[in-house]
Amino acid sequence: MTKKRYLIYLSALFYFFIFNLHGQDIKVMSYNMQQPYGTNWDSRVDNAASIINTHQPDILGTQELHGYMRDQILGRTSGYSTYGISRECDGSGESSYIFYKTNKYDVDYANSGTFWLKDDYWNCGRGYDPDYNRVVTYVRFRDKATGNHFYVYNSHFPMVSYHGARVQSAELLCQRAINRAIKDPVIFTGDFNSTEGEINPIEYIKNGSSLKMRDTYREVYPTGSVTTGFGTRLDYIFIENQSSNSTLSTYVVNSPVASDHLPIVATVRIGGHSNLPIGQTIWLQNGNKYVSSNDGGSPITCDRPSVQDWEKFLVVDAGGGRVALKGSNGKYVSCENGYSAMTCNRVSYDDWEKFEWVAVSSDEVALFGFNNKYVSSENGSTSGMNCNRHAYQGWEVFRWGTANPSARVGDEVVELSVENSFYPNPCVDKLTFANSEPNVSLSIYSLSGHLLLDRTYKEGKHDIDVSDFKEGIYVAKVQKEGQTQTVKLYKK
Repeated sequence: MTKKRYLIYLSALFYFFIFNLHGQDIKVMSYNMQQPYGTNWDSRVDNAASIINTHQPDILGTQELHGYMRDQILGRTSGYSTYGISRECDGSGESSYIFYKTNKYDVDYANSGTFWLKDDYWNCGRGYDPDYNRVVTYVRFRDKATGNHFYVYNSHFPMVSYHGARVQSAELLCQRAINRAIKDPVIFTGDFNSTEGEINPIEYIKNGSSLKMRDTYREVYPTGSVTTGFGTRLDYIFIENQSSNSTLSTYVVNSPVASDHLPIVATVRIGGHSNLPIGQTIWLQNGNKYVSSNDGGSPITCDRPSVQDWEKFLVVDAGGGRVALKGSNGKYVSCENGYSAMTCNRVSYDDWEKFEWVAVSSDEVALFGFNNKYVSSENGSTSGMNCNRHAYQGWEVFRWGTANPSARVGDEVVELSVENSFYPNPCVDKLTFANSEPNVSLSIYSLSGHLLLDRTYKEGKHDIDVSDFKEGIYVAKVQKEGQTQTVKLYKK
């Protein structure tokens, strides 16, 4: 590789890391376009389409649109598709369609759907609102550029006169989002028919459950009046109240007027891959048994009672939000296209060696292969694990944790056999370096190559002040007697 090509490669790699660190920027709009009865829709539709064409939201949560109104909007805009069904049981009437840019996002249909605002939310019909059926449309999107996923829940709450019904609706919305199958970031859009001063349901959405949501408008403008119609504010865009999420900008579209509501827009930044254990050595467990690479000499199994060398896997960033798993033999795990038992014998990773890391909980994961199937432990069968399940359940959900790296020879980096660890990772203001050997050299670099720390540490635990470090990814190198252990550090 020439020096010029090498520099281009390093620059591309650097910007890839930065892009994924900052996550994905999503321009979101929420817009109640007003039902068509006696509202002169034919004269309003061009203005409604003009708003979309002018502001170009990536995601648009709509309310009160009928199917033919949606089709007219799609005919006057470009690059959008929609997801959603009617709130009525016969397929007629209003919906809560979600528009999305097809060049940016794919829909995970298996984890998207509609539910009604009622106790038996899975059944179509009247619920908390005694006058109308009310629905929530939810979609799990995949960003085509990064491989990141996120959910959008779009709703239309009961009228302002039914306070109790709106409180029940907020509780159900949050609970359904909490119980989502895959714990990706969540965005709420909608006409909540609720003013900011109400203790419920807006305050419930923000603080009333384990899913804390943040009002994007108030994140940018903590004070001041705002209206989205009717001289008050009824429309909101919420994001999860996580440090990895933020609102970059927000505004209300005042002109042209195409409805009795005004659209509200927010550009939000949803956290990237910092939740992935990239660069860490992990174990995987199912049914109290551990996954083993079996040194690549036979199919991968999940039948080991403890963690030794062959039960350790290095998590490698494979790009596009996917990971590759490198065994202690220096080879990569392959799904074998789902047609035969999985192995750990590939010298490099390509499509069949890339997996989507699906976080089921903080310490549980499902692995989604390139063939769009999930990895299964096969209940510990000695004939080997497979990647051929359409959904994940017990055998497809693995507990995971970190392990001391195994010593490998022949890699670009030879990892130390001694125990050296960093925690918490990600860190905020303080990073602890636990060292089990005397006189170990520790260096910390930024991704651009700047040396930020270079010290020698004795055996023990050492606190490192990282409060001045900017949010991002850093590289720590631990060196002793010619051997080097390299670890990625994440600073929030």
